[in-house]
Formats: sequence, structure tokens, C-alpha cells
Amino acid sequence: MEIHQLKIRSEFFHAVKLGRKKAEFRRNDRNYQVGDLICLWEIGADEKPTFKKLEACITHVTDLAEWAPGYVMLSLDLFKEPSLTFPEGCR
Repeated sequence: MEIHQLKIRSEFFHAVKLGRKKAEFRRNDRNYQVGDLICLWEIGADEKPTFKKLEACITHVTDLAEWAPGYVMLSLDLFKEPSLTFPEGCR
């Protein structure tokens, strides 16, 4: 299991937090795997960190090479409380 530290703009951060956004379209530059942990760090409109974090487990990786070479769609299972427990299937 790897831990990936990623930045995410405020508008998307809040959509993930509210459960409206359950997937991330990302450049496949980190060898993402099912079961990996993602820490999403919010950045504001000024591109500066807000120091707010969400944690999620990758539950599925879709290779988008046919439509967007070098990119993947990551399905996420958001942790209810950061750093406390892993969601089922994420070890």
C-alpha cells in the first residue's frame, strides 16, 4: 500500500467531503493501485494550502489510455474520520 499526497482545489475538495464527488481524474504518474491511500490537501483560489485534508482509499483504477493517454480515473472510498481506520477492503 502506498500513500499519495495530492493537492485539490477547494471546489473539488468540498464536493469530495460532501460525498458528491467519488472519483478523481488524475495523471497516472504515481502507479496508483487499489488499496492505496490518498491524502487530498485543499488549496485555495490563490493556489495556497488551507491545511485541510481528506483521506480516502482507492477502490478502483480505470486506465483511460484509449481516451486520455497517461491518465486514470480513481474511484474513492472517503474515510469518515481521517487517520483512524481503513474502510473495508482497504488494507
